[in-house]
Amino acid sequence: MFDKLKGLNAKEKLISGKLGYEWKNIYRTLTHVDDQNTGLIELREFDDICYRFKARLTKLELTMLKKQFCENSDMKTINDNQTMTQEKDLINYKKLSHYFGLHKDSLNHLLTQTSMSKQRSKLFSARNGF
Repeated sequence: MFDKLKGLNAKEKLISGKLGYEWKNIYRTLTHVDDQNTGLIELREFDDICYRFKARLTKLELTMLKKQFCENSDMKTINDNQTMTQEKDLINYKKLSHYFGLHKDSLNHLLTQTSMSKQRSKLFSARNGF
C-alpha cells in the first residue's frame, strides 16, 4: 500500500487515508448511484456519500479534488417553458480511485454485479409493467 502512496503529496496522502478505510463501501454506493456507469457523479453527492461512511472531507480537500478530478457538465432543465442551463461539477470517482491507489480488482467485479442487478431490475419492471 505504501508504494501506491509514494507519488502523492502530504495533502493527497491525508485524503487517501480518509477515504481508504471505507472505500469499498463508498465505491459500491457510488456505482449504485451512477446509473449510466460513466464513472461520474455530482461532487455534492460524492461528498454526501463519503460523509455517510464517516470519511469527512474539508472544503479545502473537496476543492483540491474538484480541481483534479471534476468535469463540468451542462445540465438543461425546463421550467415553465423556459430552458435553463446549469453547470454541475461531476467528479470522476473511477479516476480518483486509481490515482489514490484505492482501486482493487475486486471493485471491478463489484461493478459487474451492480450493472447486472440493474439490468435484472429493469427487465423485471418491464415484464410486470412497473
